[in-house]
Amino acid sequence: MDIDRRWIDDFPEDVLLEASKLVNTTSIKDEGIERLDLTMLNTYTIDDEGTIDNDDAISIQKFTVKDIIWIHIADPSTYIKHNSLIDLEARKRSSSIYLANSVIPMMPKSIVSEFLSLRQGKVSPAISIGVVINDEGAIIKSEIRRSIIKTKYNLTYEEANELIELAPLGDKDLSYIEAILKKRLGWRKRNGATIFIKK
Repeated sequence: MDIDRRWIDDFPEDVLLEASKLVNTTSIKDEGIERLDLTMLNTYTIDDEGTIDNDDAISIQKFTVKDIIWIHIADPSTYIKHNSLIDLEARKRSSSIYLANSVIPMMPKSIVSEFLSLRQGKVSPAISIGVVINDEGAIIKSEIRRSIIKTKYNLTYEEANELIELAPLGDKDLSYIEAILKKRLGWRKRNGATIFIKK
């Protein structure tokens, strides 16, 4: 019987071998790609406790007129070649599946933890979406860039809330981001968005 591999927690041997070779090399497939340097920004990942792939992050770039909020996503194409065994297996699985007590990963865990997590203090290649939000909460400008970022903190939701509430001197960026996103949420509600509140 042909079992759907998306629901299996192990990987074929040839995929694991390719992953092992990748983990043991320091080279990356990034030749000729121009990246925007955003390593000077305070960048945060916010995830559930125990998350193995911190693959998205947020930061704010302050300007005199309007600030840019940057949403960053880890860029696996920097390390994983198109049509490689890892790439083909990941396409079959489509996404990582989070169950109550386990995770069925889209890629071998060694790659996820080593390359595809935006780890604290590490410079990482990313795809970054920059948005400018006006005082009413509407997006008035956006751009998508290949970038390099440096994660300042890997936070849980509880830790992020504490940092927002305390807003310590020299580390107020997350509080600024929350204030802007509240305006955005208000705009969405006024324009008919359905908001699901987690209890």
